[in-house]
Amino acid sequence: MFNDNRMKTDVQITVLVDNVAWRPDVQAQHGLSLGIEYGGKRILWDTGQSDVLSANAQSLGVDLAQTDSIALSHGHYDHSGGLPFVLSVARKANIWSHPSATLSRFSRKETLHPVGMPSLSVELLQSRPVHWIKTWTSIHEGVFLTGAIPRKTPYEDTGGAFFLDADCRIPDTLPDDQALVAQCSKGLVVILGCAHSGVVNTLDYVHQKMSGQPVYAVIGGMHLSKASQVRLDYTVQTLKQYDVQIVLPLHCTGEEAMCYLRTALPGRVIQLSDGPSIKL
Repeated sequence: MFNDNRMKTDVQITVLVDNVAWRPDVQAQHGLSLGIEYGGKRILWDTGQSDVLSANAQSLGVDLAQTDSIALSHGHYDHSGGLPFVLSVARKANIWSHPSATLSRFSRKETLHPVGMPSLSVELLQSRPVHWIKTWTSIHEGVFLTGAIPRKTPYEDTGGAFFLDADCRIPDTLPDDQALVAQCSKGLVVILGCAHSGVVNTLDYVHQKMSGQPVYAVIGGMHLSKASQVRLDYTVQTLKQYDVQIVLPLHCTGEEAMCYLRTALPGRVIQLSDGPSIKL
């Protein structure tokens, strides 16, 4: 059941880094970073891939030095490359990550290219205390990280040809993929990085761990750019099943998938053009 104090708590989310620029003083970058304010705590969810995070945070009035916790959704470069820049100012921030986030990783599309955490980010994580987590964990009162998410659906995959070796012989299942969950006054807010575990798998797991508490909002990357129609349909069906009222697809969701979500979920899908911050 909900704690009464948590029921009165709102969460404010500011999109610091995304694939598109939504106002003139913000830079676009392939990647994701969200600033989260909740219960007096400031949480940074992912860091983008460079110092674009710092520049955008300054433009949006977000003081990275006040960060209480940095949580990584997974170890890809476009979510962890900004770590050196935030750690240079947020010296007392707690860091939360799955231990597999630092693995070397590769993606094979037209050509092979490394997609793992940049070496400087890895060195920084290895040189300071980090909360290495694999399972469901509370990081602040009312805020949780899922840890590794069980993969049960037959139609969801990691969303790409990912490997642990440059010869592309060892598939990368991205076991470090996780989501952040915050209890707010209207229900649960589920924040995704890339949803490499699948949006459906993620929401089903949150539903299980939170004893069926309602999911009010789902925000973040959904990796649906190459999703089959079956996967898209099941994703929409699940969002309706859990009666999700606010959907903010970002980063790797894909333009066509975003259009599909807006059509299938009229009035529930919001866009960055509505403003870089959302209060729930």
